[in-house]
Amino acid sequence: MPREYKQNVVKVDLSSYLHYWRGIKKIGKSSLFKDLLLLKYDNLKKGLLLSIGNEDGHNSLDGISYDVAPDWDTFMEISDDLVENRTANDFQLLALDTVDELVRIAGNEVMKQHKRKKGLVAESLNACFGGYGAGRQKIREMIDERLALLKRAGYGIIMIGHTKLKDIKEKDGTEYQQLTSSLSNDYDSIFSDKADIIMTISTDKVVTENHLSSVKRFMNFRDDGFMVDCGSRFPNMPDRLELSVENYLKAFEQGVLSAMIKPLSEKELEEALSKELKQKEQNAAEFREKIIIPTNEVAITEIKNISESLDKVSQTKLLKILKANEISSLADPKKIPNENLLKALKEIKKLAKE
Repeated sequence: MPREYKQNVVKVDLSSYLHYWRGIKKIGKSSLFKDLLLLKYDNLKKGLLLSIGNEDGHNSLDGISYDVAPDWDTFMEISDDLVENRTANDFQLLALDTVDELVRIAGNEVMKQHKRKKGLVAESLNACFGGYGAGRQKIREMIDERLALLKRAGYGIIMIGHTKLKDIKEKDGTEYQQLTSSLSNDYDSIFSDKADIIMTISTDKVVTENHLSSVKRFMNFRDDGFMVDCGSRFPNMPDRLELSVENYLKAFEQGVLSAMIKPLSEKELEEALSKELKQKEQNAAEFREKIIIPTNEVAITEIKNISESLDKVSQTKLLKILKANEISSLADPKKIPNENLLKALKEIKKLAKE
């Protein structure tokens, strides 16, 4: 029989997409997340602000639901809990504040993994796991896996980052400055490649009679002049709008409607939204079931991956854990009781963190 191909339907819910917000410090990115929860859901419990590394943007946001991930182990613990206990919270949106800090703590973890495996401290991230960019690639893989996990568990994700002015020189000699991510291009692409909307906040300053008379903040969605690094998968997002949650939702709706072959009426949008949310929850429930109770094949693969990152002493401890759980070989998944294997995996994960 010929392969059956699917026909895509443009999603209409905000939480069905990945959003990447960038701006200088203290310009209002975290506050925009709080305002979004209030305007869209009228309920701050519909979102979680995760302060990562040295960030503490939650401190000035009264009533916001938050958690703190100062290191990669804690970030893993929180994201695992969000997946496994999805039905225990009402979160529709997660804000990662900031992705700059997420990259940093992931880099620290890569350095630790290198030391566990090689028994030596790497001179730099670039020197980890044989060099040639292996350490930086490991960061990408780690973050990719976490983002995919959270998305498939049913959460909408807003990735918050910082900006800087970057000097650009074109091949024809043209030089200019571009407002873009403060991350290097390879790290920024971890988030920008996946984002459906990249919104970059800029400021317009008006000087009158040699004095600063006003400052306006704008959300940039498309920039044909390349002066602001931003973009969207939707063909007709506005170029830019003044910074406000009302305008962000306006831009999103305009983008979604413009992507449809035939724009839906208000009633049709409500029906499409209801259907989409039900299907999304069903898909997420099926995915969570697979994650919470992994098959023997998945558990064995994870044990082998952990083993490869351990030094010889820790690998010996790993073998003792398997033996204590009556697992003499990982060769045949069908011959190992699932309960024994999952218990061993849990203990091995703790070993990897030592």
